[in-house]
Amino acid sequence: MTVALVLWIVCAIFAAHIAGKRGGTGWLWLIIGFFAGPLAVLLAAVLPLSPSKPSEAPSFMRSPVSALAIIGICGAFLLVLFFANSPSRPVAIAETRRVTYLVNGSSNRASLTYRNQSGGTEQNTVQLPWTLELRLSPGAFAYVSAQNQEDGGTVHASVYLGGVTLQEATSGSAYGIATASARVP
Repeated sequence: MTVALVLWIVCAIFAAHIAGKRGGTGWLWLIIGFFAGPLAVLLAAVLPLSPSKPSEAPSFMRSPVSALAIIGICGAFLLVLFFANSPSRPVAIAETRRVTYLVNGSSNRASLTYRNQSGGTEQNTVQLPWTLELRLSPGAFAYVSAQNQEDGGTVHASVYLGGVTLQEATSGSAYGIATASARVP
């Protein structure tokens, strides 16, 4: 922000200087420069400012190459202003959080569907109890679904964050499904 302010002030002073050399009112162009920045420099260099001397330009503006140089400088100021207002500190990589899936119950086997650490979906048939610990970023979706693979018994699915239950569900029917899901805070 301070870099942008300094460049804006420099543009205002430069616009006032150019306008003064071309017969314009320097203090007026200083005010215009505070509001218009690099655009004021360009306008002070290009617009006719004095009705008595409409074709007179400062010595550095008498050739097309000089005019292009001034336009290039204004463009460079705009680029610097654009990048000066962008975040000055690097974007931090989000910390991951320890998420645990737990599937247990009185049933011995369950068919699982769950979100893995890379964001994909996996399906497995497992012996109960079953746990999986993974690292997920804040905002990631944690999901585990367990289908009972027996005629009786229960399955219980849970999602934990650092030992704290985010969500849990139980199914007590034959081939029933228990699903637990949550966004990682």
